[in-house]
Amino acid sequence: MQTIKLNLTLEEINTVLEALGQMPYVRVYQLIPKLQRQTAPQLQEDQGAFEQIGQTLEQESRKENVYAG
Repeated sequence: MQTIKLNLTLEEINTVLEALGQMPYVRVYQLIPKLQRQTAPQLQEDQGAFEQIGQTLEQESRKENVYAG
């Protein structure tokens, strides 16, 4: 499978995560952690940004658990 690299702002990443949180869990459950793994190293220098991504992921994860349960 071909890999594509994107350059997005923190705000754009959070928008993507929010949109994914609205989709059915079975379609996005692997994508959200993949985004987190790829963004985490880049955000380690900026702890506030890293925490913001973590909060967004946590919120979306809660929504997904509602969809799955």
